[in-house]
Amino acid sequence: MSVWAWAEGRETTKPEDRAYALLGIFDVFMPLIYGEGGDEAFRRFLQEINRARNQYEDFLVTFSLSGAPKTDHFVGRTDELLEIHARLAVVPNGLGGIGKTQLAIEYAK
Repeated sequence: MSVWAWAEGRETTKPEDRAYALLGIFDVFMPLIYGEGGDEAFRRFLQEINRARNQYEDFLVTFSLSGAPKTDHFVGRTDELLEIHARLAVVPNGLGGIGKTQLAIEYAK
């Protein structure tokens, strides 16, 4: 279930609370203005998400495997692939500039 589906189906006392409930999940802050209505609260919420994203745009690192060769005859090493998958199930998260990419690079090395 996506966060958006969860928010759409969420029953709240005030319509604004459907948007306010997502603030912590997306790590954004905005003043709570009860009486603004659900649509306005979601508009402001999306605006804050975009503002946060743009603030850290300089820290974005593009990762692509488009140039990496792929073999059609990969054989074996199933155990190793399963171990790698199990270890990489944890995804570093947080604000831009705190070292998530460098952590992943060091782990890969």
